[in-house]
Amino acid sequence: MPRRAKATSVSDEKIAVWAFVLQNMVTPPAVLYGSWAAAGLILAALGQPWVGLGFALVGMAFDAWAQGRVKRYQKAEAPVAGWPPLLMVIVGIRFALGVSGPLIAWLINPRADVMLVVVLIQVWSIGVAFVQFSAAPRLLGLAAAPICATVLVVIYPSLMGPHGLAVAAAFVMLATILFIISRATHALWCDLFAADQRNKALLIDVQASHEAAVLDRDAARCARQEADEANDAKSRFLANMSHEIRTPLNGVIGMAQIMAGDALEDRQKARLEILDRSAHTLLDLINQILDLSRIEEGQLEIVPQPIDADALVHEVTETLRPLAESKGLAFHVVSTGLGWVSADPVRLRQILFNLLSNAIKFTAEGQVALDVARTDAGAVLRVSDTGRGIPADQIGQLFTRFAQIEAAAVDRRDGAGLGLSIVATLVELMGGRIEVESEAGEGAIFVVTLPLTPAQPVKTGEDAPDAEPERALRVLVAEDHPVNQQVIRGLLGQVGIEVEIVDDGLQAVEATQTRDWDLILMDVQMPNMDGPTATRTIRQREADQGLVRTPIIALTANAMVEQVESYLAAGMDAVVSKPVDLKRLLTTISDVMSAKT
Repeated sequence: MPRRAKATSVSDEKIAVWAFVLQNMVTPPAVLYGSWAAAGLILAALGQPWVGLGFALVGMAFDAWAQGRVKRYQKAEAPVAGWPPLLMVIVGIRFALGVSGPLIAWLINPRADVMLVVVLIQVWSIGVAFVQFSAAPRLLGLAAAPICATVLVVIYPSLMGPHGLAVAAAFVMLATILFIISRATHALWCDLFAADQRNKALLIDVQASHEAAVLDRDAARCARQEADEANDAKSRFLANMSHEIRTPLNGVIGMAQIMAGDALEDRQKARLEILDRSAHTLLDLINQILDLSRIEEGQLEIVPQPIDADALVHEVTETLRPLAESKGLAFHVVSTGLGWVSADPVRLRQILFNLLSNAIKFTAEGQVALDVARTDAGAVLRVSDTGRGIPADQIGQLFTRFAQIEAAAVDRRDGAGLGLSIVATLVELMGGRIEVESEAGEGAIFVVTLPLTPAQPVKTGEDAPDAEPERALRVLVAEDHPVNQQVIRGLLGQVGIEVEIVDDGLQAVEATQTRDWDLILMDVQMPNMDGPTATRTIRQREADQGLVRTPIIALTANAMVEQVESYLAAGMDAVVSKPVDLKRLLTTISDVMSAKT
């Protein structure tokens, strides 16, 4: 992060961070004591009533005292240097107490279901830690230490198993990702707080100097320039963080896909599913934050194209069906058939996925249903559930960013409060509307109306007739990251594709001069020569020598809209974003190979 010119801005940031952290640490009594009571009841349900009772009572007593101390700190001035030692002790003890009960229960009875409860409670705890201390890395570290230690204790038996190295690598990657996020969010919070202080000071100056018209114009011009610079900095930051987080996630998700093909015990498969699901949850959160940034900057675009809407609906529902069935919910899908329509497949899938996953998340028993119907004006998507419903006075909060209604907060497991606000924006950008019908205790119904026009079917690689290949595909992969090299070799090796890997774009260009390749998978950011430059060089050589065009697919963690457009302009045929999904990659390969023939 660049150095600031004025020492006063650093002081302003410290004051803002101090106030922000203390505000987040003050918790309503009902939520605070209710959480301890709920955790104690869970331990009691696992057959440890005395552990649950002691855990809840000690936690409530400590928090009753700690909340009083935190409120005193709120009335005091921010410290000149560092955090007060007592506050750091409170944070450390608070989160150590939070892991003590589940850990004791597991040590007494180390069953798989007890371990699962321990892990789930730690996921909740790390979420609380990020909410409260995202602006304070030192306090976040104090909070996360006992959580990570507890997870390490419960997965220790797995570390000694046949896949111990993979489990250890996954744990290290997860810890690394959490560290990267904590550093990045702290830097972002500091920039946002500083910008907020500057904007407030500027507003006061403008209002105070109303009679000085010339100064007003100059101040406004400076404000616009600062806002533009702040937006540019935020865009660069988000693009960079997207790349930095997606790269290790590619290793986690990719290795999980590879291990899923191994002969595993049922318990190992269950753990692998938790690992994969958690990684995808983090990926979804990253995507939501990027979408929010595009919405705020007015850069979120709808890109309609001919799509098989029925296939898309089937894909989304079958992806979520196991989640519904795991909760004992009936999952019904009724469709009159939409056929081929003109729509943005990414955004339509996002709308359906968010609405259905929300319905499943907040429905404890009963059913979740999706009704899809074609109308003269387009299509109507109706998602209904038998969950706890939404109080009438809180329906207006549903589409507010970062907001969660009280009924949801009682049973909250994850989520940043962004999903429905993004859905509402996407529906509006697609020219549709979204309506909600619900009462407390009566479930909820979300109705989305979209003006989808019919389109002519388009033949894709998935539609091509099956044919036995004469030989395995020869694929050149340009990728500089060792973990990503292992992932792509393992994924493609599972389907019999012959892979050769080079470390940068320059080596990729040289490899095309010595051998013919059926396909090239090209990373974007590489040393010596990047992917787009290598692609342009290869395309120029093909044109100069009259060679057959070799399909090139970008494999990249830089997959924002404007970046994808630049890759295609460089001569690439398609783009697959990291983390790599094998099914999506194979479909893209099939599409570009079909277009080649």
